[in-house]
Amino acid sequence: MKLRQFYNVFKKSLDISRRARAAFEQGLHSCESCGHAVALDTLTPLSVVACPKCGVNNLVPYRLGDYLLFEPLGAGGVSSVYKAVHRSRENTFFAVKLLRDDREITETTLREFEFEAGVHHAVSPHPSIVRFIEAGTLGGDHFHAMEFVPGESVKRRVESSGRIPEILALTWLRELVGALRHILGKGYQYRDISPGNLLIRGDQSICLIDFGLALSIEDADQPGHPIVGTPEYLPPERIQQLGEDERSTVYSLGMLLIYMLKGEPLVKGGTHERAALQHVSAIRVAFTDRQLPPDISEKTVALCAWMIKYDPVDRPQTLEAVDKALAALLPA
Repeated sequence: MKLRQFYNVFKKSLDISRRARAAFEQGLHSCESCGHAVALDTLTPLSVVACPKCGVNNLVPYRLGDYLLFEPLGAGGVSSVYKAVHRSRENTFFAVKLLRDDREITETTLREFEFEAGVHHAVSPHPSIVRFIEAGTLGGDHFHAMEFVPGESVKRRVESSGRIPEILALTWLRELVGALRHILGKGYQYRDISPGNLLIRGDQSICLIDFGLALSIEDADQPGHPIVGTPEYLPPERIQQLGEDERSTVYSLGMLLIYMLKGEPLVKGGTHERAALQHVSAIRVAFTDRQLPPDISEKTVALCAWMIKYDPVDRPQTLEAVDKALAALLPA
């Protein structure tokens, strides 16, 4: 079965490369099912059309300079992420975040998009951060290219397989702490910790993606920022629109660790608003070992409780302190 799966993946990769070459060299779009070719310029890029020969629906790829965007990976307000190939780099896939010129793009939107790419560029490379490739503007379209990581997210792993074993959860958290310390060293707060932003590589290490909420350390420390991010992992300071620092990151990491160990978020409100408000209410403050499975070690439970203290002065004061605590819990 595994051999069959490998063959299917290999064959699909060859088919994608073949269709990409046809798109680049001949301006043709070939149906994924029957291979029928249509002139690419006669089709609307990134739209779904039925093949005139076999009727199978196909996403029309988009030539963006030397990239061919052919499969959607995710979408936001005015930008989308696509799986892509490159004209001169065969058998290598990329993820390209695209800000389309056919959407309403404000100066603020463009500035934030360019800032995100700039932060990613500044913190790359790092083994636990998705690798930055390039960013730029082509034909009015703004893009940000990075490596494509084929693994599932931590969120998807938990949803499909249940909670993460304790040692693996602690290992992943320590890898993430290393990435976040690196980002801080470059002058930024990441501010978007969630299991959906952690991809699992083939070697079972984790990789951080998405710098859309990052701010400079100085800017993050200022009050009044919008309440954005995944509600289950927001530090109380953000909900109260206070300044954030390293200790705010520690809080979000604690909530992430609990999620991996428990198999579900500690904070569940039914709506984004209710979930977020629980971070600043009495409902969440009384964390005990009963809220984690009984096989979790007492020291790990204690670390979780320490990291998610309501008052920042009661939490570990630095990511370095969290790293040391994690190192003490992991096998030598």
